[in-house]
Amino acid sequence: MKVSIIIGCYNVSKYLYDKKLSCILNQSYKNIEILLINDGSTDDTLSLCEKLALSDSRIKVFNKENGGLGSARNVGLDHASGDYIWFYDVDDEVELNLIEVCVDEINEKNHPDLIMFGFNVIDFKTKHKDIIQFPAVNIKNNSELKSQYLDLFVNVLHGNGFNWNKVYKRTLLDENEIRFGNNRIQQDEVFNVQVYPHVKTCQVLTDVLVDYYIYDSGNSRNRYIPNRFDIYKDVFDKLSSFNKEWLGDSVIYQERIDKKFVNSLSNIVSVDLFHPDCQLAIFEKINVIKKIYTQQYIINLMMKDKKSKSGIFSSIYQNLILYKQYFITYIFVFSYLKISGIKNG
Repeated sequence: MKVSIIIGCYNVSKYLYDKKLSCILNQSYKNIEILLINDGSTDDTLSLCEKLALSDSRIKVFNKENGGLGSARNVGLDHASGDYIWFYDVDDEVELNLIEVCVDEINEKNHPDLIMFGFNVIDFKTKHKDIIQFPAVNIKNNSELKSQYLDLFVNVLHGNGFNWNKVYKRTLLDENEIRFGNNRIQQDEVFNVQVYPHVKTCQVLTDVLVDYYIYDSGNSRNRYIPNRFDIYKDVFDKLSSFNKEWLGDSVIYQERIDKKFVNSLSNIVSVDLFHPDCQLAIFEKINVIKKIYTQQYIINLMMKDKKSKSGIFSSIYQNLILYKQYFITYIFVFSYLKISGIKNG
């Protein structure tokens, strides 16, 4: 059995220099192919990928124009030849027996459509670690998956919309034409909600196999993304449709995605409008805030979420928005970022 490991690479030369994919190349299970997709990097990521490929015949390198992680992973999916697919992010660490553990389970449980395992969430700066471990569960049909979905995939500390703690049967993805969308951020969960309605069998492992690191900078929360609102709205719509069409209109799930959507909108103001790459004048920035928060469905969601707000920043921010104080909101966020010493970009 072959496992395809798909790795999207954008300006990750630091990690390739430091780690050289050691936790992948040294996997105890050897029948793997490693697909490195350079997503238009502006550093020497491509040359490092090519150098690694010279040292190991299992590595295949693809080069493309920058289009985001999802588009890079799609290139990997289109060229993968393995029986199963696993996505790896180069800034994380994994156990050297990760693939072996999953393959053993796959063979023992008659080749399930999906394998899921636990992970550690580690704050890179403070070194605080949360261990996310699941009970062993053998899901035999799609109805069972649906009945356990909230417990296994939603009500999990730090969430569980990730791709890197799941191994997918390739035929499941290909036969149902499941691929990543064009959004540059938040692509993992949207990909997964395309998968779940087609899953007939799923094996959940107790093993904790990935160290997922949270960094202060370098992630999507600090990048300038001018169409961030459109992406957030698209994700919100897709998750809402998934809830209605497959999950059966779960009130708990809808409340979760409503809250996530409302909370994420402040990133547009605190990250994008104050990013060095944002060339808008102050009055244009205030108009952006106004355009977002005068939409009635957003106001309704904020009113629903108001009672659950915690934290001084969130409470003040939401009250200013609800009272239509858009200029003061801008000044408030500007002052908060200055006082906190938060820098974007």
